[in-house]
Amino acid sequence: MALASRQATTQGSNDQPGHDAAGATASSGWARAGPEQANALSKDKKSAATYVLLDPDGKVGREYGAKTTPHMYVIDGKGILRYEGAIDSVSSTDQADIKDATNYVAAAVDAVMAGKNVDPSVTQSYGCGVKY
Repeated sequence: MALASRQATTQGSNDQPGHDAAGATASSGWARAGPEQANALSKDKKSAATYVLLDPDGKVGREYGAKTTPHMYVIDGKGILRYEGAIDSVSSTDQADIKDATNYVAAAVDAVMAGKNVDPSVTQSYGCGVKY
């Protein structure tokens, strides 16, 4: 399960003042990590996440209905879920395919920050199944 920030989803950009979008990430590799281990993993993976959600018992993942890793969520500054689903439109792990993908998360964060509706607001997530 991951909650996306503008910084984490759009390479080289910065959060714009006055706009809110939650930024967190959770990964199966961090599922049972403590805070120090999660920080070390974040640094090692060069993560740009604003926060890392530690959810070792899967409570938050279950509440949001996370089925795959990753399963992305964009939550606005008022705590309203604005997007859930895949990171992008291409379920391939081949880097050459990514250039043709639509980044759903970046588009959703941009829409939230601009005060617009997110479209699409739901897509089918893909990846490995979450094991609770």
